[in-house]
Amino acid sequence: MRSISIIGVGRMGGALALALHSAGFRIVQLIHRSSAIAGRIGPVVQAEVVPAGQLDLLERADVFIVSTADDDLELSASWLSRSLQPASVVLHTSGARGSEVFSLLAAIGHETGSMHPLISISEPFAGKDSFRRSYFCLEGTAPAVEAARSIVEALEGLPFNIDTRMKPLYHAAAVMACGHLTALLDISRELNRTAGISEDLALRILLPLVESTLENIKRSGTAKALTGSFARGDIDTIKSHLEMIDATGLEDAFQAYISLGKRSLQLAGESGLPPKVETDIQELLHNAANDDVVE
Repeated sequence: MRSISIIGVGRMGGALALALHSAGFRIVQLIHRSSAIAGRIGPVVQAEVVPAGQLDLLERADVFIVSTADDDLELSASWLSRSLQPASVVLHTSGARGSEVFSLLAAIGHETGSMHPLISISEPFAGKDSFRRSYFCLEGTAPAVEAARSIVEALEGLPFNIDTRMKPLYHAAAVMACGHLTALLDISRELNRTAGISEDLALRILLPLVESTLENIKRSGTAKALTGSFARGDIDTIKSHLEMIDATGLEDAFQAYISLGKRSLQLAGESGLPPKVETDIQELLHNAANDDVVE
């Protein structure tokens, strides 16, 4: 499995093309909708660049990796069904969708599966080295999973398997840890700005705190890594937080504080917070959630 073509050369597809080329794979073709990224990557990996509307010009490759948006996977499968050589291996990189999205290809004898890198890539050239020591979620037919595993191991990644039916739940967990973490930090940045901290500092001062928290989680797990007002049971401090956030009118920040506060309180209870303190804070959060105002 040493020759690969990639359909969808955006951030993920582009990074994979660069990483696979560095790992010794031959990139046969890059099939793209826009030449913005594919045109820059093609010369680097010495691959032919093909417009998406010309999938009938596909050359033979050991593996085809589809790295389009989730909503375009069925369309890609339809295109490929008319162009692929018999018994090809076709993988996609979606975290939320399983191999069932390629049922049309499976029905005509192709081996289908998915290979989702559990990392965040914002730019292909910067992201090409991110696959090393990163986890990849694999599922699909046995030959497809075997092909995906060989690719992941060549990239020095860490493969694991999942039941196809569970992929949406797995992907929701990834969104919570990545996309929603970004949204949460943006809320924190907005609160800092509302507190009078300059735009330049509003996010920057939070990043060392986040980094130290991640180190604590890696070292001790979530419950023991919890610090701050909920871990200590500082009910007056929590009440002041709720009052001030409510006064800003930032409704998403207010609701996020309450929702995440409930989970923080649960973790604090696991780490030994006195039951009476836990109950009092639960009541405070419950009242805030129902009234949107802290009395």
